[in-house]
Amino acid sequence: MLPENIPQVSAAVAALLKRIEPKERRPVAVSVDAALKRCHTVTGMLGLMPEPLDVNQRLDLGAAIAELRSAAAGLGVAVFDRR
Repeated sequence: MLPENIPQVSAAVAALLKRIEPKERRPVAVSVDAALKRCHTVTGMLGLMPEPLDVNQRLDLGAAIAELRSAAAGLGVAVFDRR
Protein backbone atom coordinates (compact mmCIF):
# COMPACT_ATOMS: atom_id res chain seq x y z
CA MET A 1 0.00 0.00 0.00
CA LEU A 2 1.37 3.36 -1.01
CA PRO A 3 0.99 6.39 1.25
CA GLU A 4 -0.91 8.24 -1.45
CA ASN A 5 -3.47 5.39 -1.63
CA ILE A 6 -4.23 5.28 2.10
CA PRO A 7 -7.33 7.55 1.97
CA GLN A 8 -8.88 5.55 -0.90
CA VAL A 9 -8.13 2.22 0.77
CA SER A 10 -9.54 3.46 4.08
CA ALA A 11 -12.72 4.63 2.37
CA ALA A 12 -13.10 1.31 0.54
CA VAL A 13 -12.60 -0.67 3.75
CA ALA A 14 -15.13 1.51 5.58
CA ALA A 15 -17.66 0.96 2.79
CA LEU A 16 -17.14 -2.80 2.93
CA LEU A 17 -17.51 -2.86 6.71
CA LYS A 18 -20.79 -0.97 6.46
CA ARG A 19 -22.09 -3.65 4.12
CA ILE A 20 -21.42 -6.46 6.57
CA GLU A 21 -22.43 -4.68 9.79
CA PRO A 22 -25.69 -6.04 11.12
CA LYS A 23 -28.61 -3.76 10.48
CA GLU A 24 -30.73 -2.64 13.40
CA ARG A 25 -33.52 -5.10 13.93
CA ARG A 26 -36.95 -3.60 14.09
CA PRO A 27 -39.46 -5.27 16.35
CA VAL A 28 -41.68 -7.55 14.36
CA ALA A 29 -45.42 -7.30 14.87
CA VAL A 30 -46.76 -10.44 16.51
CA SER A 31 -50.28 -11.75 16.35
CA VAL A 32 -52.26 -12.32 19.54
CA ASP A 33 -52.52 -16.00 18.62
CA ALA A 34 -48.73 -16.34 18.35
CA ALA A 35 -48.21 -14.56 21.70
CA LEU A 36 -50.81 -16.76 23.40
CA LYS A 37 -49.19 -19.88 21.96
CA ARG A 38 -45.87 -18.83 23.48
CA CYS A 39 -47.53 -18.13 26.84
CA HIS A 40 -49.06 -21.62 26.82
CA THR A 41 -45.70 -23.13 25.87
CA VAL A 42 -43.98 -21.41 28.78
CA THR A 43 -46.76 -22.49 31.16
CA GLY A 44 -46.21 -26.08 30.07
CA MET A 45 -42.46 -25.75 30.52
CA LEU A 46 -42.88 -24.44 34.05
CA GLY A 47 -45.10 -27.39 34.89
CA LEU A 48 -42.40 -29.82 33.76
CA MET A 49 -39.60 -28.48 35.96
CA PRO A 50 -38.52 -31.38 38.18
CA GLU A 51 -36.84 -29.52 41.02
CA PRO A 52 -37.87 -26.62 43.24
CA LEU A 53 -36.50 -23.24 42.22
CA ASP A 54 -33.76 -21.59 44.25
CA VAL A 55 -34.21 -18.05 45.60
CA ASN A 56 -32.61 -16.32 42.60
CA GLN A 57 -34.63 -18.38 40.13
CA ARG A 58 -37.86 -17.52 41.96
CA LEU A 59 -36.95 -13.82 41.93
CA ASP A 60 -36.07 -13.91 38.22
CA LEU A 61 -39.26 -15.77 37.34
CA GLY A 62 -41.33 -13.36 39.44
CA ALA A 63 -39.74 -10.39 37.66
CA ALA A 64 -40.44 -11.93 34.25
CA ILE A 65 -44.07 -12.57 35.19
CA ALA A 66 -44.44 -9.01 36.50
CA GLU A 67 -43.07 -7.73 33.18
CA LEU A 68 -45.56 -9.87 31.28
CA ARG A 69 -48.45 -8.68 33.47
CA SER A 70 -47.40 -5.06 32.93
CA ALA A 71 -47.25 -5.54 29.16
CA ALA A 72 -50.69 -7.17 29.18
CA ALA A 73 -52.13 -4.38 31.32
CA GLY A 74 -50.73 -1.89 28.79
CA LEU A 75 -52.93 -3.59 26.19
CA GLY A 76 -55.98 -3.18 28.40
CA VAL A 77 -55.98 -6.71 29.81
CA ALA A 78 -57.43 -7.06 33.31
CA VAL A 79 -55.05 -9.47 35.08
CA PHE A 80 -56.29 -11.43 38.09
CA ASP A 81 -55.16 -14.50 40.01
CA ARG A 82 -57.24 -17.66 39.66
CA ARG A 83 -56.55 -19.73 42.75
